[in-house]
Amino acid sequence: MKKKSWLICLGMILSISTFLMGCSGNESGKNDGGTNGGKDTLIIGRGGDSTSLDPITTTEGEAFKVTINMFETLLNYGEQDTTLKEGLAVKWDASDDGLTYTLELRQGVKFHDGTDFNAEAVKYNFERWMNGDEEKFPYYGMFGGYKKDDGHVIKDIKVLGDHKIQFILKRPQAPFLKNLAMTSFGIASPAAIE
Repeated sequence: MKKKSWLICLGMILSISTFLMGCSGNESGKNDGGTNGGKDTLIIGRGGDSTSLDPITTTEGEAFKVTINMFETLLNYGEQDTTLKEGLAVKWDASDDGLTYTLELRQGVKFHDGTDFNAEAVKYNFERWMNGDEEKFPYYGMFGGYKKDDGHVIKDIKVLGDHKIQFILKRPQAPFLKNLAMTSFGIASPAAIE
C-alpha cells in the first residue's frame, strides 16, 4: 500500500511540473533575447564545444555535428548504408584498372563567402591536405599517408574543366570513392582558407 501511495504521489508531482512548465513561457510569443527562448529561438544542447570548424583538422564528434551543416563532400552515403549518392559530384566513373577516377561536379554552387565552387577548389583542398601531416589533417592518412609518404595513393589530380576533375592513383584503392564521402573531407572555399 505504501508503494502504491508513493507512485501516485510521484505521478501527481510529474503532472503538476509538466503543467507549470507549459505556463512559464513568454506571454508575448516573441523572442526576448534571453534564455527562455520564444517562437524564433531554437535551443540545442551539446556535449561540448567544437574544437575546430575545419572538418579535416579534428577527430571529435562535437565538431562534426556543426561542420556537417557547413561543408559538403564530393559524394554522400545513403541514409542507411554506405552506398554512394551525389554530393558536390553528380557523376563519377572509375577506369577498369582502378587507377583513374573522373568526377563531374555540380554546377551553380557557391561557397558561403560567395565564391564559386569548381574543380580548382577541389584540387586546392586535396593539395592542402596531402601536403600536411597526421597532426594537421588526421583523416587524410586513409589515402595511404601524405604526399611525402611512399604509400600515398594519389599520383596526380587533373582539372579537366570548371566542373570536371580527375584523380589518378599510383595503385588501386578499393575504398577510394567511399573515402570521399566522409564528413572530414568537406570541400572549403580556397579564398576563405587563405
